[in-house]
Amino acid sequence: MDADTAPGSGPDVGCPGDDLWDALAAVGDPLGPVVEEAVELAAAGDPVAVVGAPFGGRERVLERVADRLGARHGRVAPGDAPPTIDGPTIVADAHHAYRRAVGGFEPLDDLVRRAGGADSPLVTGWTQHAWSYLLHARNIDEAFEAVAVPAVDREVLGTLVRRWSPSITFRAPPEEERGLLQVERRPYSLPVFGEREVPVPVLDMDALDHRDAEEDPEAAVVRRLTTLADGNPGVAWALWNDCVGDTDHAEVDPTTLRTPVERAGERARDRERAQHERGTGGAGTPTGADDAGLDRRAAFCCRLVLASERLPRSVVAESVDDADRLLTSLERRGYLTTADGTVRLRPAAVPDAVALTDRRRIP
Repeated sequence: MDADTAPGSGPDVGCPGDDLWDALAAVGDPLGPVVEEAVELAAAGDPVAVVGAPFGGRERVLERVADRLGARHGRVAPGDAPPTIDGPTIVADAHHAYRRAVGGFEPLDDLVRRAGGADSPLVTGWTQHAWSYLLHARNIDEAFEAVAVPAVDREVLGTLVRRWSPSITFRAPPEEERGLLQVERRPYSLPVFGEREVPVPVLDMDALDHRDAEEDPEAAVVRRLTTLADGNPGVAWALWNDCVGDTDHAEVDPTTLRTPVERAGERARDRERAQHERGTGGAGTPTGADDAGLDRRAAFCCRLVLASERLPRSVVAESVDDADRLLTSLERRGYLTTADGTVRLRPAAVPDAVALTDRRRIP
């Protein structure tokens, strides 16, 4: 991609790359209609917003639109002014044009003014979580015509899985993993203690949907992947890469697929059990607090990163108090990574980040 990219603002290691999008194009090209719609709207003179889930194909759509329009490919870096709009222009990462802090909308207002005065095709890219917030905070849909990057269905992901792991062996889930009851931690306000997350037994609808143990193992694995990723091919790729990788002749069942947050929680529970067995539980040995509830401020911090995919640590600190502690807690739980002054959402943790912030009702 020929992009005006600030250091650290381009695609990250561990994120889906060209191989995924090339494979997706070869199995039906679900992104094709979005490209056509964006090109048509832009050619008609409408500023366009390509809106999609994190890592879900938004960047590839913008690349293809740029090729079709012969457009210059720019990018918004956090804290910087939007790129100049001179001739056909693509503006990736437009969600970085605002911060949830005092004065944080000035770059966004500048981008909206430039879009309104553009006399040539302009196509911008936004995460759906930033777009959803800006619909209410700034009526952003009045400035851009939005086109949505779609999720993909189970059949498409099944085809991709066979491309990723042609020698894979699919197995039925272990008998002990087929229970219909699961335990979720949900926030409740408790007298004296305030808001805490409490373990609550819930019916596992995905397990119920299995109906019986005779379901085709491959179908069960693909359904689990599709459900976890919510049809997001980038997230599905990251989950598969994290849990299966490129191991030859691997054996996989639905329980193989775990998000980083689920795996971090399992490790924390294992540590806690080991501490209790040694008689050291509660004696000051850190458990990583993986079993403790994340409060609303931590969820807000997570939402900032979810809406942006990556942010400078300093930008997060502008918007939330005690950012270092909250980021450390979120990283320990598997939601994100922090390195070289940049906070990055883990693609495989998108489902958990969405669940956490939605549960806490963070806009």
